[in-house]
Amino acid sequence: MAAELKVIRPELADALIAAAQGGSDYAFTRLVRLYQSPVRAFLRRLCGGDHARADDLAQNTFMKAHRKIASYTGSGSFAAWLYQMAYRLFLDEQRKLKRRKALHGGQELPETAVSSSAMDLKLDIEAALARLRPEECATITLCLSEGLSHEEAAAVLCMPVGTVKSHIARGRKKLKAGLRVWRQERSVN
Repeated sequence: MAAELKVIRPELADALIAAAQGGSDYAFTRLVRLYQSPVRAFLRRLCGGDHARADDLAQNTFMKAHRKIASYTGSGSFAAWLYQMAYRLFLDEQRKLKRRKALHGGQELPETAVSSSAMDLKLDIEAALARLRPEECATITLCLSEGLSHEEAAAVLCMPVGTVKSHIARGRKKLKAGLRVWRQERSVN
């Protein structure tokens, strides 16, 4: 995913952002095409592989970005601005889901389970990521998968750099433990 963002020439992105801020829907559409895959991948990881939910959140992210494009100041990367917006929409939805769950008698939502069948590693990693707390999943995804620095991730997630590093460390430890089970299951087969 990070490689997709590195292909985007900064001068092209800057020109498209300026045109979109000037009201060009064509320029904004081009921005969406450039950034939609990384934003959707980020949200899919946060949503535990629920592609429909992640795609809905991505669509909402770009609709909100279109409304607020004039507020982008260029002080950070455009991708980080989008990730921050996506993460906040994700957290808002999580809060709504918790309230809805509480209203419906506290019924548990089904957990994503790591399958012991012949599923590939990618699906197992997604399942392992789904078990992490949202903050851990977000920091790992932004830093390790999307290639953002700890400082950029801290800005996106509105948390101190030290907290980002702590979430990454805890998340890595949980992922290693979950994937150790995967390796053991595969060695038996």
